[in-house]
Amino acid sequence: MKKVIFTVIAGYEHDEDGVICIESMRANLEDALNNARQNSLLTPDDISCDSLSVSMVGIVPEDPDPTTFEKTVPVIVNETGEVIQWSLVEILEEINRDRSCDWTDYDETDWVEGWQEWVEPLETYTIPRVFLDDKYFQ
Repeated sequence: MKKVIFTVIAGYEHDEDGVICIESMRANLEDALNNARQNSLLTPDDISCDSLSVSMVGIVPEDPDPTTFEKTVPVIVNETGEVIQWSLVEILEEINRDRSCDWTDYDETDWVEGWQEWVEPLETYTIPRVFLDDKYFQ
């Protein structure tokens, strides 16, 4: 039997003054998955939550100030399933690293093409599809 690890990114709104409890989020998600499994809402129906890790990706202000808030995207380290946050600078460094002097760097207008052409095939990192939009960082 093989073990499958997958990443889910879920967002929710939160009262500004409330406390954010990662352990509570993990427990709620685990309960929801187990409830869905027990009620035959998951396929395959033998899926279980024998291990579940939850980490907060970030808090996005309602009206972010572009001078103080740098956009990032979640990047999944495929070997471990860890989710890290990368800015456009970090993404472009990964795309454009170790290239010849004749290389034309990818930039904020075509980073998705560069990611899909040069980084995804290596299967080291994954950016969830919802974030793969050239306009995301503009």
